[in-house]
Amino acid sequence: MFVLYGDYRFGWSARTVGFALALVGVASMIVQGGLVGLAVRRLGEARALVAGLLCGAVAFIIYGLAPRGSVFLLGIPVGALSGLAYPALQGLMTRRVGPDEQGRLQGAVASIMGIAGVIAPILFTQVFAAAIGKFHGLGLSGAPFLLAALLLVVAVAAVRHELGGAPDALRKETPGGTFRAPAQEPQR
Repeated sequence: MFVLYGDYRFGWSARTVGFALALVGVASMIVQGGLVGLAVRRLGEARALVAGLLCGAVAFIIYGLAPRGSVFLLGIPVGALSGLAYPALQGLMTRRVGPDEQGRLQGAVASIMGIAGVIAPILFTQVFAAAIGKFHGLGLSGAPFLLAALLLVVAVAAVRHELGGAPDALRKETPGGTFRAPAQEPQR
């Protein structure tokens, strides 16, 4: 999607696309290597998750509405901050299940990511094709990015709903930014 959009919208060459993807890589390394731990300690996992999702949504809006390639590139550092979301989500999820269910949880997460990895390219390329074809007159060639932003906003709402409805023991964060899981009741 990135390469197709860059070429269609901005007339980017393979070299320019390579530069942009290198920028994505560097920004992501900075976030993953240095900012995730700091953000989770300062914000806590729940807030880091929401912040990451919102940064992703803002980045996708920038990508989708950017009038020039330079504006699109300004969205890359913002998009890199979406890298806060997955580690925070992992931490929250692992505290919600017992030690004997961790493998099942990780398997379920991997399955969901695999399914998303199959559906997303089809969905977003079809939205792009419609945006530059049948709906060209709307001038929204960035529609796939706007759809992605919408999906992240829905994810924020789901996270807030889930954590807002959680027992107090899960909502209260410890000073280290982690959640205390409630005591597991023995199975009968």
